[in-house]
Amino acid sequence: MKTIIVIGVVAVIAFFSLRSVIKMLKGENGCGCSKDNNCAMKDHCSSKNKNKK
Repeated sequence: MKTIIVIGVVAVIAFFSLRSVIKMLKGENGCGCSKDNNCAMKDHCSSKNKNKK
C-alpha cells in the first residue's frame, strides 16, 4: 500500500513538472529573460544583467 502512495505522489509531481517544462519550451510561461522588457522578474535574469555591465 505504501508503494502505491509513493508512486502516486511521484506521478503527480512528474505531471506538473512536465507540464511546466512543455509550457517553457513553447514560450507560454509568462515573461522570459529574452522576450520582454516589461517583466516583473527582469532584474533577476542573468543574461540581461550581464549585458548591462
